[in-house]
Amino acid sequence: MIKFFRKIRQKLLSENKFSKYLIYAIGEIILVVIGILIALGINNWSEENKNLAISDDTLQLLQTEIKETKSRLEKELESTKNAQNISNKYIRGKYKIDSLKNNPFLIYIITNTGSNKIDLPILERELTSEGLINGEEDVITSLRKIKKYKTYYNESSEISREYWHNQVRPYFIKHKVIVYTNRDILENEKTKAITAIEKIFRDEEFRNISSFANSINTALSENVIQLLELLDITIKLIEEKLIK
Repeated sequence: MIKFFRKIRQKLLSENKFSKYLIYAIGEIILVVIGILIALGINNWSEENKNLAISDDTLQLLQTEIKETKSRLEKELESTKNAQNISNKYIRGKYKIDSLKNNPFLIYIITNTGSNKIDLPILERELTSEGLINGEEDVITSLRKIKKYKTYYNESSEISREYWHNQVRPYFIKHKVIVYTNRDILENEKTKAITAIEKIFRDEEFRNISSFANSINTALSENVIQLLELLDITIKLIEEKLIK
């Protein structure tokens, strides 16, 4: 093709048809420019499709991460509400000592404020300059809200763990009370557990510890409910993006 155009140029020059040569040269330049633009357009289109594919893959991974977190939090919320109900009954004096003797594991439930931190690595990455989701500002806004609630939840979880280790555990050690966190172990040493309940059932300090643990669980539950609502909204939003 290049030889073909070169022959035309040489013929026009040899025939002293400069004006025609000039027109031809300009036309050739325009063709070259058009060819470059087409090539750039195809390259940009290919790159855009590649970025869209990466973005969709990231949305799917993000959706899976959020769904798994939602499922875990739903189980934790159910467990925390159960602990709150038991704790409320004890604090209000609706539990008789025999009820706890029959189920010593309740002592752990009444004072337990433990919860695991939430880890969302894909979400965290998407809120940095390394994010792979393109042009989905509504999704990014939703992710920022999730991070805000997640941070509060993790901080509250850390406080709850510190409270158990710094306040609850020393109390049990001081009164030589063995708290069983495993039902199987409890069944083998039920006599010791019953003796522990008799020591602390009417103790004011234990009641205060239980009340504070209940307050922590209430705050955690409220935060989890809000976080679950936000996770659900984000899951639906991502689903809409993937369908388009």
